[in-house]
Amino acid sequence: MPVLVRLARPDELASCIDLRALVFVQEQSVPVELEVDGLDPSCTHFVALDGEQLVGTARMKVLGPGTVKAQRVAVRASARGSGVGAAIMRLMERHARELGFVRIVLDAQLSAVGFYQRLGYLAEGPVFVDAGIDHRHMWRPLDLGDALPGPVILLGPQRPTPNLGRVLDGLSPPSTHGPAVVITAGWRHDEGTSESLARVVGPDAISLPLYSWFEQIGAILPDARRGHHEAQERVRRIKAAHRVRLRNALRSVRALWEMAVRPSAGATVDPALVDPASPVGAEIDGAIEEVRALDARFLEQLRSVERPDPLQFDAVRALHARAARRIREARVVMVAGGHVGVLASRMAFFGIPSLLRDANRKGTPIVGWSGGAMVLTPRVVLFHDDPPEGSGDAELLGDGAALVSGIVALPHARARLDLGDPIRVATLARRFSPARCVGIENGAWLSRTSEGWENAGDPGSAVMLGVDGSALPLPVAPAVR
Repeated sequence: MPVLVRLARPDELASCIDLRALVFVQEQSVPVELEVDGLDPSCTHFVALDGEQLVGTARMKVLGPGTVKAQRVAVRASARGSGVGAAIMRLMERHARELGFVRIVLDAQLSAVGFYQRLGYLAEGPVFVDAGIDHRHMWRPLDLGDALPGPVILLGPQRPTPNLGRVLDGLSPPSTHGPAVVITAGWRHDEGTSESLARVVGPDAISLPLYSWFEQIGAILPDARRGHHEAQERVRRIKAAHRVRLRNALRSVRALWEMAVRPSAGATVDPALVDPASPVGAEIDGAIEEVRALDARFLEQLRSVERPDPLQFDAVRALHARAARRIREARVVMVAGGHVGVLASRMAFFGIPSLLRDANRKGTPIVGWSGGAMVLTPRVVLFHDDPPEGSGDAELLGDGAALVSGIVALPHARARLDLGDPIRVATLARRFSPARCVGIENGAWLSRTSEGWENAGDPGSAVMLGVDGSALPLPVAPAVR
């Protein structure tokens, strides 16, 4: 009889706790007061049953908007190696995805890191000790399901020469004849479907004016606006503290890299000196890991900020329902550029990311350009090596909509990044690895394939940042013109 994996019933919670006590308390000597932490009633539990015997369990805790955490994954000794743990994790991921969550995180015992990596989880940050056992933080986007979602296309800025029209012409014939929906929430003055955009997209183009909607909600529901701004103020304080630590950590990375520079060879980086097996290379890797740990901690702090649910208000629910209907009927959904922070904030407020993921899973193409491309990725990175003010350190804005994975989108990279500085390029690429940092310029047309990302746009319009400090054009692939 195959093992049955399903959600736990309330009357099975005691058995789940007993199995966890067997695995964690008896086998691993975890203190019982740490294992039984009082959080079980607020979590979702999963069980694996071999006949009537409970052979595996786990629980899922909601951390904040978009994120859940897998905890207390325990498999009876007699069932280990049989796929029970993987089956529980896949069910948890599927359940979280159906509820609209976009990422799952966990703290893996060091001995289990390989197991989770085989399931597609990425390790982040240094090793840390919990309950006397070495752990690493890991995470996985939830929209990398078994079936590849519909097309997601990332474009560069649309000025001076737009390529949106060619991209739309190159899409497969739509399964629906509905409107083309455009989200242009990044700027106050850029709401509505402009005449020029309508000429490219078609006369049936419909705008979702999220910026205007947010202003309307603020006017009629001061409590909703106040709650949003209070949460944003907490976020600003977290960001300010993070910048201080980040600046110092990146300064150390820079100093170590400079120890590997050969002035006699045109100030190039000596590959032998940055090799992880060398003393300097090992220190560089360690310093980069410290930066990655700061980033991971920062994201966890952002996710833990308590935010009032906007959908508790009837007026917000009505606008969300209107957006859902438009997106559900659309033949294509486009996310325009603009101020990426405003765009991400307004999309999150009205629950747009989950609507986009639902539509994409059903085959609806999603196209984003410039800032709109940035918000479709798992993590939005703000960058400018020579800003008008500030330190010029790249920093995380926060979580993106996670419609795609494996990429950090960097619009206007040639203007905002010093691509001739191998230290800055290598630091940025290593910091966000294994995701690939890709600069996208006017004319870029990035499409996801089974092998990764390819540029179907103009030659030289997309550049890949290498962990060795190189900045090389992404090869141009053929596209339907």
